[in-house]
Amino acid sequence: RRLLIGCSLRDIGRRVLPSVEDLLVAVGSPPTLAVLAKITWPSLKRVHITFSVIDDIDVSSTLAEIVLQMPRVEHLSLRRWMTGYDDEVAPRDSLASSILETLRGGGNGLRRLDLEIGLSSAGAEALIAPIRLLPPSLRLHLPKRAIADAALRSKYARDLGVVFDDEPDRQD
Repeated sequence: RRLLIGCSLRDIGRRVLPSVEDLLVAVGSPPTLAVLAKITWPSLKRVHITFSVIDDIDVSSTLAEIVLQMPRVEHLSLRRWMTGYDDEVAPRDSLASSILETLRGGGNGLRRLDLEIGLSSAGAEALIAPIRLLPPSLRLHLPKRAIADAALRSKYARDLGVVFDDEPDRQD
């Protein structure tokens, strides 16, 4: 029922994994994302992907393909390490924007999106419009550290219904 992928995957062909309900991907490199997009996951309910810090990530095409292969996913958690070696938040505004653009049309039964990605103040301001385009049934969760500006966090929570978590809600 639970599958942990702890390394980069190469092409394994088209597969159907009917009993997997929880998927945790520790190295979401572009080749691994391409492989995940070829697998059919009829029972998958929860997905956590940590994007690779080595590869430059462009999720615009592969994330859409992955979501189509996961018709029952209710909880999607996408992560790119938020801090650098100095423990300062490293913004990944374009990655967050690409994810929200990809998911704005829905994602079948997607109810919760944990977006564990650091944002600059300008990047967080730019995401307000795409967040408003997300389906009303989709609840967005961000770590408190993702947005440094407390007033902007308050605006996100009050006006957009974003939930800020102290720690991500994962079972890994």
